[in-house]
Amino acid sequence: MSFRFETVAPRESLGAVVKNFFVLEFHNDTPATDFLLPDGLPSFFYIEADKAMETFFADDTQSTPLQNGFYVGYCNTAMKFIHTEARIAGASMYPVFFNLIFGKSLMSILNQFQRWNEPAMLMPVSSLIAGDDHYKEIFGIFEDYMEQQLANHPFNSEFLQTYQTLTAPGGYRLKVEELAEQVGYSTRHLHTRFQQYFGMSPKQFIKLVKFNHALKYIYEKDEASSLASIAEVVGYHDQSHFIRDFKAICGKTPKEIASSPGSLANKFRLF
Repeated sequence: MSFRFETVAPRESLGAVVKNFFVLEFHNDTPATDFLLPDGLPSFFYIEADKAMETFFADDTQSTPLQNGFYVGYCNTAMKFIHTEARIAGASMYPVFFNLIFGKSLMSILNQFQRWNEPAMLMPVSSLIAGDDHYKEIFGIFEDYMEQQLANHPFNSEFLQTYQTLTAPGGYRLKVEELAEQVGYSTRHLHTRFQQYFGMSPKQFIKLVKFNHALKYIYEKDEASSLASIAEVVGYHDQSHFIRDFKAICGKTPKEIASSPGSLANKFRLF
């Protein structure tokens, strides 16, 4: 399998909105298979492909084909894809801003890719991506559009602060009741607001952040690190419990992930 993957930092004004823009190109004469893991970051991208890229979420047997157009997606499980030749220009975004920019709730796109009909401002992207390395210009168009949308829609920073608290070191150790107390909500109201801003319950999102911390240690561990030590670092006293929770999220064990360091999953990471 051969692919080109590059990331580009957003302009300073969008640093809290976009983790990074990315370039992804596949060059395969025959179909190749890879997977992505849930990083808690919704994505927005334009794809140009001679043949549709087939995508499968979790254990789905029915694929979603991606070909020539804009898509939005978000997941809390693993995603498998089969591809040949394709060019993709996209953005990995922080979840609390997604609805403001694209007018879609994260719940409505959870574990799926949806076709997105772009406004006139983004239409030049389809011709630019066919050229040679027009990605900088494409990302500039993305940034202008995002800034326009944010200027036209008021933003409540309360849940940006909540997001930053949960994704900070050790933030995933907070219990839902503690988090509700911090923001001054009942647990029921917190659940409703999380569905609105994160597309899932507080408990699910905290587990996803914890999972991504574990991924960081799995991908970056040295020879002296063990699975037991990683489990302990991310708050598990029982290694078997850690493996069960890990597999429940992505369908793979930590050992299986560690044995595939060349996967594209290693590139799309929260931490």
